[in-house]
Amino acid sequence: VDMRRVPREDPVGVAMGHVVAEPLGVLEERAGPGRGRGDLRRHRRARGERRAERRRAPATRQAPPAQASPATHSASGLGDIWVSGRYTLAPLTGQQMGIDAYSKVKLATASHADGLGTGQNDYEFGVGLNGYHAPRGYPFADLGYRFVGSPSNLPLNNIFTYDAGYSYQADRRNVVTAMFSGHQAEQSGESGPADLIVAWNYQVSSSGGVQLFVDKGLTSGSPDYGIGAGAHLNF
Repeated sequence: VDMRRVPREDPVGVAMGHVVAEPLGVLEERAGPGRGRGDLRRHRRARGERRAERRRAPATRQAPPAQASPATHSASGLGDIWVSGRYTLAPLTGQQMGIDAYSKVKLATASHADGLGTGQNDYEFGVGLNGYHAPRGYPFADLGYRFVGSPSNLPLNNIFTYDAGYSYQADRRNVVTAMFSGHQAEQSGESGPADLIVAWNYQVSSSGGVQLFVDKGLTSGSPDYGIGAGAHLNF
């Protein structure tokens, strides 16, 4: 879970994240079209007889190709777990933006056999910017680089990651965040995921809170829609 803090006396965390389960593959078979041939009569007949013969002969039509339904695979279970940390390089002060360094580790807890994950850990390092927009707005952006663990049967590429968004602090306990998030494709020739996310955070106490979020995928590399819940702790 990616933790983000709204800089205030009673910090509010905004946690972002989602799990995507992709099918293992699609198998499609198509039956070839059948072909038929009628008898070709070679006898010379009078013109009227040939016309009568054509009227009696049944027409031969080509059957349309059979359409096979694609086979799909579905599975459910625990997804991968992300652990992250941030270190403030330059604090947010007045009109000066704050600068953070962050790192993330993906713990491969999702089943590779069921198609829920790669079965390998990932490691990401990056930098983040955060600002203040009076009276209650907090823009932010991140840029990172992820070292992707590859399973033995599927080579994956290391990727750049990015996100940008805006958090609005409605009151001391409620924060609403809208963000755009994405990264490069891990497989060559595929479309990288990109998503629009809207989240609501409720600060239960000074040490933590809960979150609800909705997700709209923008590319074929993202789920069409998503919804989720989470929790966060402040240290």
